[in-house]
Amino acid sequence: MLCVWLPAASMTALDPVGDAVGRLSGIYSQLDAEAGASADRHARAGAAVARRAGFDAEPMTARGTAWSEIVRVAGEVDAAAVVLGAHGAGGLVSAFPGTVATRVLHHCRRPTMVIP
Repeated sequence: MLCVWLPAASMTALDPVGDAVGRLSGIYSQLDAEAGASADRHARAGAAVARRAGFDAEPMTARGTAWSEIVRVAGEVDAAAVVLGAHGAGGLVSAFPGTVATRVLHHCRRPTMVIP
């Protein structure tokens, strides 16, 4: 069970003032620590649900862009398949390619199932 979190610094890449404040104030470190802890909690909870359903699941976290980390980790652990949920973005957002599920489907070389 993999939960991927995005580093805080990557959220202000186009805002040099915000980036400088984040780095100098230590807020990036604080946000990253909390994001990592939250990802760990979610991965543990998800793995527990999967184990109760009869799957062999271990919690894992990764830091980075979700789709690329999913593809990378699937290869590292030699996953038999990748199963992920679609968040069901509606309206204008769904009209553009590039969602995590879409990118995993296009880049992952393993059987992949997307559940709405």
